[in-house]
Amino acid sequence: MTQTHDTTATSTATLERQVVFKTAKDSSSGISPDEVRSAFAEARFSKVPLYTVRLDEDGVGYTEIPDRIGIAKDNGRVLNVVSPGYAIHQYEQSLLDPAQELLQVADGDAYIQAYGLTNWGGRAFISVGLTEPVVLGGYDIINPYAFLSGSGDGSWATTQRIGNFRMFCTNQLTSFQRSRAAVKIRHTSKSVDRLPLINATLIGLITEASELRTIGERLMSTPFTERQLLSVHSRLTPEPEATGENKAACTRWQNRRDELLQCYRFDPRVSPLKGSAWGAYQAFSTLNIHGGNVRRNRDARTVEMVASGKIATYDHKVLRLIESS
Repeated sequence: MTQTHDTTATSTATLERQVVFKTAKDSSSGISPDEVRSAFAEARFSKVPLYTVRLDEDGVGYTEIPDRIGIAKDNGRVLNVVSPGYAIHQYEQSLLDPAQELLQVADGDAYIQAYGLTNWGGRAFISVGLTEPVVLGGYDIINPYAFLSGSGDGSWATTQRIGNFRMFCTNQLTSFQRSRAAVKIRHTSKSVDRLPLINATLIGLITEASELRTIGERLMSTPFTERQLLSVHSRLTPEPEATGENKAACTRWQNRRDELLQCYRFDPRVSPLKGSAWGAYQAFSTLNIHGGNVRRNRDARTVEMVASGKIATYDHKVLRLIESS
């Protein structure tokens, strides 16, 4: 049985909340597609006309705006204003159908580990993980997953990414398949016809486990010093010049460097790996995801970082610098 973190939100009775999350407790009790379908049914979208209001001698009148339409939920809430050529990607078709196809291809070796909606249902995601995780060094458990995300309000393209979930600290790690790029389909007029293209790319989830094991074990067996760790930090984020106007920036840079070193030395999610390149990578990843102050929901921020590719971009930079040290 593969243990993941506890459910962060269980009720999907209404999407008149900004954030709804559900996470499976373990791989043996993965979330059913019917449950996801029921949640997504509360976030269906349609195009609605928009009007300007005029007041003249005839009273109050309305004039339809010709080059703009609204994207509204079934409850009437308008989430965005777009051009008439905008194509709606309903979540059942753009996210759930590809996820179910992956489950069928995996034939019991994958499960829906999480789903969620943010922005009052305007954005959504599904995470499909493997039932058998990769174990590095006998204790570090990593679960490859496919992350499908999209929006009804047009703020996100429909996207599929391959990533990895570190059980011990819930870090979201980038894919280790260097040649893979995320598949992204924007809401153009003919985009609905391209949604099935996502399905073929999901087969890479199975390949990810092999790539992760090879690269992860190599990084775990590669010695890495604190001097190398700080060198990577300096190359990743060069130190600002200590001029009068940059004093605050210098202080922030030094504080971040100190936080990284403290994380590497003492954080229980990282310190058991200290002295290896894998430990250095986990220090950067842990600080990137769990560090800093978050003014709103941290889970929602992490989902947005995964969906936008910010985590993948950051992780790839860190990996390149670690491997070249």
